Amino acid sequence: KQWYQRRVAITAGDFYRNLAPADSKYYGSAQWGKLASEILQQNWEEGMEELERLKDNISSAVHLSYSEVLAQRAWLIHWGLFVYFNHHQGRDQIIDMFLYQKPYLNAIQTMCPHILRYITTAVVISKRRRTDIKELIKILQQESYKDPITEFV
Repeated sequence: KQWYQRRVAITAGDFYRNLAPADSKYYGSAQWGKLASEILQQNWEEGMEELERLKDNISSAVHLSYSEVLAQRAWLIHWGLFVYFNHHQGRDQIIDMFLYQKPYLNAIQTMCPHILRYITTAVVISKRRRTDIKELIKILQQESYKDPITEFV
């Protein structure tokens, strides 16, 4: 029964998102609700697509102040951890997004430096991304945030 109710909620959110204009008051809420539903159902492919749509929506939001955009990016970073660490290409994408996209790195450094532990974990456990450790070390040296995982590197 719960699965069916979540599926109905996802479908209703999709209908709203497809029919409502992107500048609608509730469009962003519908996107966040869709992402939460995909995470709850462990639909990592759809969750990844929804993260990309949210990222685009945040980047193009002209009605938000800088601090609101920063807060939206921080929320995206936190919710994205569920998807990135469960999607088969997620570790590569978390490194690309959090380490190399300046707006998201800025959000991490400003609002949620504890996310550096997850970036560190992604770099360390990704055999193909070990070359990114130099960039990671450079960023970690600039930060005052420390924990056992970031100090490991």
